[in-house]
Amino acid sequence: MKSLLCLACPASVRDEIESALSPAAVAVIWADCVTAALNQFEERDIPVLLDLTGDAEALEFARDLRRERSSTLMFALVDIKRPDVTTEALLAGVADVFVRPLLGRAVASALEREARYEDAQSGGSLPR
Repeated sequence: MKSLLCLACPASVRDEIESALSPAAVAVIWADCVTAALNQFEERDIPVLLDLTGDAEALEFARDLRRERSSTLMFALVDIKRPDVTTEALLAGVADVFVRPLLGRAVASALEREARYEDAQSGGSLPR
């Protein structure tokens, strides 16, 4: 089972996120701030899903996380009505963005795609 650290996700949407990711065999670890996320990285490297659908503070989390751990794989949950935040997320180093309703299979596919890319970068060629 893959794991994903969800950062800045309000308590009101956590059940929705877990319900979407569970069928795709993605386990969720919750963190409310960058410090809590960094504590999780002491145990293992784990991809991050930032919830950028609320306020812009979570976007600053992406920047902080990138400064502290440049190699961290980040994804974002964005509001389709806010393309400016989506652009800023990509500029902050987010690998991919998702909209609500979150589709677990899309997240699992993005995790697999990034793992294949990382494997190819570390010693092989990109799969065709």
